[in-house]
Amino acid sequence: IVPRLILERWSLSLLKQVVSSESELLHVVQTVVDFFSEEGFHGVVLEMWRQFGGREKPLLHKLIQRVSEGMSERGMSTLLVIPPGVKPMPEIFDKFDFQILQPYIEKFVMMTYDHHQATGKAGPVGPMDWGLRNILLLMEHEDNDK
Repeated sequence: IVPRLILERWSLSLLKQVVSSESELLHVVQTVVDFFSEEGFHGVVLEMWRQFGGREKPLLHKLIQRVSEGMSERGMSTLLVIPPGVKPMPEIFDKFDFQILQPYIEKFVMMTYDHHQATGKAGPVGPMDWGLRNILLLMEHEDNDK
């Protein structure tokens, strides 16, 4: 069992405050890790990236890395929910974010239902070719960009 952790009431200023203070960051990480461990979960699904709209990426990287390290020390997994990389949300999460976080994240979970956000209508998951384009976009290496 790997439940989601959503920081929906966190503001950008709270994120800055927590991550810029080593003691506050340690407290948050320890609280998360202790809770998931004590409840007998196998890991955590972090859902926080889209909430901050691609702003303050270095702070998000640090928070995610530290939570993942704490979970790993207790034998638990970390999964990260990410937005798609092609329209309608290019650049919120890109291949550079993927490369930075890949060593820390066991699985990335792409929000494929966001394909329909451009039309303003809710819908099912996006088409397979659209999902594949998103995956390939994240997996590109700088050497392949030439």
